[in-house]
Amino acid sequence: MKCRHLIQKFVLLLSILCLSLPSQANAPGKKFVSWLQNAMKENQIPGVSIAVIRDYKIDWVMGFGLRNIRTEDPITDTTLFQAGSISKAVTAAAVLKAVEDGKLNLDTNVNNFLDTWKLPENPYIPNEFVTIRQLLSHSGGTNVSGFLGYSKGQSLPGLSDILNGTSKSNSEAIRITSTPGEIFQYSGGGYVILQKTLMDVYHQPFQNIMEKLVLDPLSMTNSTFSQPLPDSKLGQIAAPYQPDYLSVPGGPHTYIAQAAAGLWTTPFDLAKFLISIQSALSGSPYQILSPESAKLMVEPEMDHVGLGFYVNVNKYGEPTRKGRYFMQRGQNEGYRAILIARTSGGFGAIIMTNMSPDGNLVMEGKIKNNWQFIDNIVKHIADMEDWY
Repeated sequence: MKCRHLIQKFVLLLSILCLSLPSQANAPGKKFVSWLQNAMKENQIPGVSIAVIRDYKIDWVMGFGLRNIRTEDPITDTTLFQAGSISKAVTAAAVLKAVEDGKLNLDTNVNNFLDTWKLPENPYIPNEFVTIRQLLSHSGGTNVSGFLGYSKGQSLPGLSDILNGTSKSNSEAIRITSTPGEIFQYSGGGYVILQKTLMDVYHQPFQNIMEKLVLDPLSMTNSTFSQPLPDSKLGQIAAPYQPDYLSVPGGPHTYIAQAAAGLWTTPFDLAKFLISIQSALSGSPYQILSPESAKLMVEPEMDHVGLGFYVNVNKYGEPTRKGRYFMQRGQNEGYRAILIARTSGGFGAIIMTNMSPDGNLVMEGKIKNNWQFIDNIVKHIADMEDWY
């Protein structure tokens, strides 16, 4: 078994090396670049990084604009961005890998796997429990849609503070607020429970678990769930901004809710992740997940949500009955990103930017959470690359 596992790891690594080398000969034309540069000025976006997938390979990767306005450093293919809720898709893959390895079960009570903290009993249906499948698909009835993170200089809470909503946390306690399995209720809180679950079954820090299960096997060498980001990586980051090119005070926020919002990465690395999922869907062996697990991620479990992705969307990311694409958006303070990919055919794109509206105002409903800029990039790429 050990020999077979080593062979599988070698084959996966070899396939990544072969499929991950972008061909800049296929880079976008002047018309797209001109349109994007004008759109960036109009929407006050300092920097954009894009990776495009074609035929299960990284076709091109390109940076536009600046990672730091003050120093005028440009965006490159190794510039790090916070991925926001795209972290959930990568976490979901790790959870499904843990299921494959016999560490977890999708359909039993999540409390069976939790050690030092338990999800309190459900007040809605006393005999109903919350499952890992439900948490992955935002149907577990848990609350806390998103997290604001913690700015530089703020005292950082522990994970137990986040779970229990103590005075050290800037979010409420994670609890069941609707009947499990009944409705879709977006819940970053549910993914924090999954974070704690992985930590309890592997007895390791979350970032180490993610390296072991996902990042290292896929050679995502410019990705980490470490929060805060190590000082050695700070020279690589895209500085976060708000509208009017205003710097986020203190720089990037720290997200203790790592599974929900803690991934630092690049479009190049996320393309490796998407290609592995797409390859598994095509039946290719030795990917990070089996074909059966990959299908769980992209098939609807609740509304337009699979186990980690939004599903049944068209090539522009719009919901439809029989869409052949899957996607995930991400927003942290000063960052916005999107990934979208086809379930067959090997098409996809990842777009990351270093600007977002003020998170407090968005969560309070005081400003419109407008994604038009990034959505328009998706539409231009889909048409330019002849997605179908």
